[in-house]
Amino acid sequence: MNYTKIFNFFNSPKIALITILLFFLTYFLAQGLTTGFGQNFLAFGPTEDEYTKEPTMFMGIKLDSWTIVGVVYVIIFITTILQTYYYNVVSNNLYAYVWNAAIKNVPFPKFWTYLVLLIDPIINIILYIIRFYATATFQIQYIIPQFIASYIVDLPFTLKWLGGKTFIV
Repeated sequence: MNYTKIFNFFNSPKIALITILLFFLTYFLAQGLTTGFGQNFLAFGPTEDEYTKEPTMFMGIKLDSWTIVGVVYVIIFITTILQTYYYNVVSNNLYAYVWNAAIKNVPFPKFWTYLVLLIDPIINIILYIIRFYATATFQIQYIIPQFIASYIVDLPFTLKWLGGKTFIV
């Protein structure tokens, strides 16, 4: 058996994208048909927990009015923007120099490099917790702001990096 052909086939970004999209389609169809996400997945606005009949909670906040739901949308949106921005800047700049053993000179001040890298786990954990709670509501209304915010920040970074590349036809 020619393992190189198999490896090369599955090592293609195009095949990876198609595989993931087919998985998502199958998974979401199965979840939707079996109401695996719950009755409130597609609900918008203040909702009640399906089991307790209490207002849905987000980090201890009762989401029982449109005002509070709107505030939570903003919290999730801003958190996602900050997390995506921070990740893009730190990973594309600092991590690329510090974690690469072949690079000996880091083009940033030593103090700021140490400070960012020492505080980095705390920043990441706090931002991940907020986004986790947004996702853990199992309601699309709290997941959509994450998608929108991620694209707003990721798109300029992606276009910048792609703009400097040449591609085969």
